Amino acid sequence: MNTLTLVYIAVIFVAFYFLLIRPQQKRAKEQSSLMASLKHGDRIVTIGGLFGTIERIDDDVIELRISDGVVVDVARSAVARRVDSAGHVVEDEPVDDEEKVPLPPKPRSQDAGEPKVDADVEKDEDAGDSAKAASDETMTKGK
Repeated sequence: MNTLTLVYIAVIFVAFYFLLIRPQQKRAKEQSSLMASLKHGDRIVTIGGLFGTIERIDDDVIELRISDGVVVDVARSAVARRVDSAGHVVEDEPVDDEEKVPLPPKPRSQDAGEPKVDADVEKDEDAGDSAKAASDETMTKGK
C-alpha cells in the first residue's frame, strides 16, 4: 500500500468519527443524564409520542399519568425528552446563544370545533339526461 491510500483511509476514519460516532456518543450521554434527572411530577414525552406526567419511578419502569385517572407503565428507556405543560421541549442547557421564540399553544380538539365544509353541489340534470340518451343510443345500435 502506498502512503496516499493510507491517508485516504485515515481521512475516511476521521470523517466517520466526527460525523457518526461522536454525535452518537453525545446523544447517549444526554439521554443517560436525562434518565438520571427524571423525578416525580416531570412532564415527559415517550419515543412513541405519548405525553404524560411521572407519578412513580422504579428502576426500569415509570408510571405515567396520561389523563385524569389513567396511569400506564412505560419503560424508563422509552422516555424521549422532558416537555413543559404546553408540550414544548424543555432545554436543560441552551444549545446556542440565539434567543428562542416560543411557539403559540396548539389548539385542543375541543377548542377547534367542527370543520366547516361548504358542500354546495348542484346537480346538472341536463348532463344526466344526455348521458342516458347516449346509453340508450348505443343499446339500440347493438340490436
